[in-house]
Amino acid sequence: MVHFIRSVIQPEVGKSEKLLINVQPNGTAGPPAKVTFDPLTLHVRASTWRIAEFQNSPLERYILGHECGHILLHDGRAKGFSSDPASRVSSVEKFRSAEWQADRFADFLLMPTIVAERYSSAHQLGIRAGVPEQMAKERLSQIEQYWRLYGRPYGLDYCTNCFCSDTARIGSRTKCKSCGIIGTLEL
Repeated sequence: MVHFIRSVIQPEVGKSEKLLINVQPNGTAGPPAKVTFDPLTLHVRASTWRIAEFQNSPLERYILGHECGHILLHDGRAKGFSSDPASRVSSVEKFRSAEWQADRFADFLLMPTIVAERYSSAHQLGIRAGVPEQMAKERLSQIEQYWRLYGRPYGLDYCTNCFCSDTARIGSRTKCKSCGIIGTLEL
């Protein structure tokens, strides 16, 4: 995630404003990471930044993915769950909450539907996507809820290797036109 923030998020945001990264000393009060605006700054505890950079820990990946959501989706007006009680919106629909939106951003960033729908086990998805198992469980629940409402996308055969949808059916198997891998239909 650290590489992603430096090589993708900072340049993308840099087209309109500069993203500052403030790595704070361990023991700093407050959450392990947060975003402030004016100027746009990602504040991250040193331990969170270091673990995300060198150990690729699931929790730190998710925390930074969540903060990327705030960076890309919000501005200084997003105060649904501000740490300052005077700034909090007293009642807000869940989907309008900046925190809910940042969580969904992290979900889709770290567990894209095309990947997540291939797993029935939160444990396996968590390992594959490098996220905490609880987050993987919630993501699978979101996908199942979507399928209940809108139907499961039968007929979409994804490559189990590169996850592209450019596959050809060969009986009960598929052959990926991109990477050539032959797999068994799972959906």
